[in-house]
Amino acid sequence: MLAELTAVDRTTLNHTIRLMVASRIVRREASGLDRRSVALKLTALGRRRLVQILPVVTALNDRCLMGLGAAEVRALVGQMRHMTENLDDRQSG
Repeated sequence: MLAELTAVDRTTLNHTIRLMVASRIVRREASGLDRRSVALKLTALGRRRLVQILPVVTALNDRCLMGLGAAEVRALVGQMRHMTENLDDRQSG
């Protein structure tokens, strides 16, 4: 599910998660929904890092969208979602 939400392939995502676990930014917990799934939880260190980086990410997003109105942003997000769905369709069929 995370791979689909982030548009990152499973191999890359699993590698990134292993690095984040090793860095103690996240921890894995058993999922109550499915024994094959795990939940990822931010650790205290992960929460501190999030607080540090969130203003930087927000500023970059704002810079990227500068000059676009709310309707244009919604249209852009819709178009990007459509493009991602096109890629998913090609990979699965």
